[in-house]
Amino acid sequence: EFGRRHAQDWIEQGRVFVNGRHERKSYVVATADRVSGEIAHFGAAGPAPHLELSVLLERDDLVIVDKPAGIPSGALVGSETNTLAGALLARYPEMARIGFGKREPGLLHRLDTFTSGALVAARSTTAFSELRAELEAGRFEKNYLALVESNAIDDEGRIELPLVPDE
Repeated sequence: EFGRRHAQDWIEQGRVFVNGRHERKSYVVATADRVSGEIAHFGAAGPAPHLELSVLLERDDLVIVDKPAGIPSGALVGSETNTLAGALLARYPEMARIGFGKREPGLLHRLDTFTSGALVAARSTTAFSELRAELEAGRFEKNYLALVESNAIDDEGRIELPLVPDE
């Protein structure tokens, strides 16, 4: 129910213990280690009928929407309603019981809050399972476009490199 960024924040805040001690976030957990901590409560996406929803494709089993920049994909804490998941729930209430959990019902994947783009959501448990298997098998093609302002690079060009975590 929570992502890597939340775990890192909790470790930095001293809220996570390994074998009763604080460890650095770079610590590699061993099989016998006991991890405990004070974990924040996560909420659920609440219906958000006030948010506009730009539907690119709508079928009985799935929907593809255009997520605007500045709107979170799913809820982080509390019963957040200003999320894309909330807008989807308002229009497709059947999504409430589909997917990974209450924070992101129906969502096959997420986009960062300040990232816009097409987002796929399932409207049935069968569609969710099948689409998730396709995504995990690498059968979805994802393309990213970055707008960059700089005098130090060419006005045009193409960068064809894989995106990897910056560590």
